[in-house]
Amino acid sequence: LRERAVIEQTHTDGKTEARVLAAMIASAGVLAAVAPKWGERGCLSSRPANQIGAWAVRHFEAHGEAPGERIVPIFQAWAEAEARDRQLIDDIERIVANLPDLGEINVEFEKDLAGKHFNRVRLRHELEQARGFLEDGEDERAWGIAAGMGDKKVELGEGSMIDVFLDRQAMSEAFSEPLESLIRYPGCLGQFFGPYLAREDFVAFMGMDKIGKSWLLQDMAYRAASQRKRTVLFQVGDLSRRQTLRRLYCRMCRWPLRAKVVKWPEKISRADDEKVANVAFEERKFDEPLTPSRIRAAAKKFQEQEVKSPLSWLKLACHSTATISAKEIEAKVIDLGRRGWPPDVVICDYADILAPPPGIAEGRERINVTWQQLRGLAISQHCLVVTATQSDADSYSARTLTRRNFSDDKRKNATVTAMFGLNQTEEER
Repeated sequence: LRERAVIEQTHTDGKTEARVLAAMIASAGVLAAVAPKWGERGCLSSRPANQIGAWAVRHFEAHGEAPGERIVPIFQAWAEAEARDRQLIDDIERIVANLPDLGEINVEFEKDLAGKHFNRVRLRHELEQARGFLEDGEDERAWGIAAGMGDKKVELGEGSMIDVFLDRQAMSEAFSEPLESLIRYPGCLGQFFGPYLAREDFVAFMGMDKIGKSWLLQDMAYRAASQRKRTVLFQVGDLSRRQTLRRLYCRMCRWPLRAKVVKWPEKISRADDEKVANVAFEERKFDEPLTPSRIRAAAKKFQEQEVKSPLSWLKLACHSTATISAKEIEAKVIDLGRRGWPPDVVICDYADILAPPPGIAEGRERINVTWQQLRGLAISQHCLVVTATQSDADSYSARTLTRRNFSDDKRKNATVTAMFGLNQTEEER
């Protein structure tokens, strides 16, 4: 079992190292954090990997940008410059050819991953040295290495300490991510959301029951995936897996679940003297229900024409009410990152029916801790977290929700970065 664990960990470390290298080659933001920590020996576990990493760091220091596809001619020029070790050339060529395609880079996630991997490599090296001294009977030298391990830890990414007014790298990193939403909506709705659907934000939608919270969260999941954002939707009791899939497939196919005539909205407008907008509809007839063959054809079209990628962009996990907690959701998100699929968007439908945190079974503290943990998830995993919450009884008669219409605990409003109210009159319904 121990040998198997070592083999599995070696395989995992190899995949992580390849991912770190790919991020260094593709992202100036990652290189800006890595370059000051690199040193002459590098931070990776093998000579070929450190050689590639050194090229990326030197290119960044010389040009202020990541090498990207230029890493190939850099390698070719190095290989042809003078007599090189043939085995080293082959190893570098193999690594470069098999680097993973990371798609859109989550800079903060990749920095965190790089820091953890660098420390693992450094710790393993130090332990091997200490073990060698022990085996040679040089205990004091082994103790010296052990005592200095903490000083050699690489501070990179989340949790590292910086000098706020002196660290030029930090000044650049503060604006390394664009101040814009991860999920783009067209027209006025896009302007309304503004930058509040950005990475590391925690957003919630508040509304009375059956107003469309689940519909809106699924719409966000669909749009995020169609815009090539790695998205995971946690359905935690409001709908079953089958019900959720039916809704998503109807959306993707633009086809109702059953054969019927539907009112298809074509236009919305409101005159200056009118209080309520008018929606113009067109009747469309669907002669047959939605079928698996139609879904498969639409899914193929979605990947090829809308996403323009064969990769996975939307994952769904369904749990019964109160059977999964915010911390368990975080664990699943972290695991996806370890497997090379760090989510950009995490959607939870919805926070009010998550399982309570361990040791807090009832009361407002259960709600508060759950919401704090979801906020922590957005920060620690550098993703957008979106959820929904029920409004209070007064919301049934309110035309417009306010901050007073919270349910259970007012600290929900303090925990989120944005709380959007869903308002609907009987006429609009």
